[in-house]
Amino acid sequence: MLVLACAALPLGALPLGAQVPTAADAAKVDEAAFQHWWPKYEKLMRTLIQNQHAAPGRLKVPPPRPDDLRGELHVGQGFSNPYIPGYTFFGVHTAANVFEGLFLLDPSGNVQVLVNHDNPEDRKPLIEDAYVDRMNRILDDADVSVDDPPEAASLARFFLATFFNFTVHPEDAIGNSVVQDELQRVRVVSSYLEIPQGRRVLQYGAKRTVLVFEAVPPEVRDVIKPPVVSTPERSSWLVQLYTWHPVHGEVKSWNILIRDDQFAFFRDQTVARWKPFHFEGMN
Repeated sequence: MLVLACAALPLGALPLGAQVPTAADAAKVDEAAFQHWWPKYEKLMRTLIQNQHAAPGRLKVPPPRPDDLRGELHVGQGFSNPYIPGYTFFGVHTAANVFEGLFLLDPSGNVQVLVNHDNPEDRKPLIEDAYVDRMNRILDDADVSVDDPPEAASLARFFLATFFNFTVHPEDAIGNSVVQDELQRVRVVSSYLEIPQGRRVLQYGAKRTVLVFEAVPPEVRDVIKPPVVSTPERSSWLVQLYTWHPVHGEVKSWNILIRDDQFAFFRDQTVARWKPFHFEGMN
């Protein structure tokens, strides 16, 4: 069995091809998101109207209007992978993240919904079979042939990034977008030093606070290793890596098997959890 180590990068620094979408592409994705969410939005607004109380001075819920939903939609940066040319992925969300989704623009200009969050019960950080099936369909449609360890590692990282990070919107940050990214983005790490640590001074107008990232526990520091790609059998690649999940303060290990150019198996295991940060004062 051939085993090769690969350099690890934060998911945000992978060759995802982050790009500002053209006006035409953004419009296509925006319209697809509107068509997908309008029935649910309309139903939600009518339910709120039905349940509102006519108390004096209480603001009334307005009737559902298409322009209101259109005004709330935000199409984020497009991102792509060099091994899946012509396919661009977009995270889309509404105000207050009532609706969130991962959308795909394919080479023919068609838009698909890969992950849909229009219900609080949908928002579980668990990779489901439907997502794996959709990603495999994309690999098949794009005629992807996984020929070497860098490609296997890149696709495995991209598999995780598209699922975990389409809900990260640092551009919406009230303060420091870099810190916002540190607080939300899931990252592939090859060393504990790549996990945010130390102090960040945050300024909100005249107010100032300090965000303190906790030190990585000593027992975890030697556990995290760079990604490794092995070939357990013919036409297969096993990618083993570690991820940092800042929202949960969690380090996970992953085994992702690519067989015959398809994601065949993945398994994650929690290595450690701790409170990742705290705030000191607001003055």
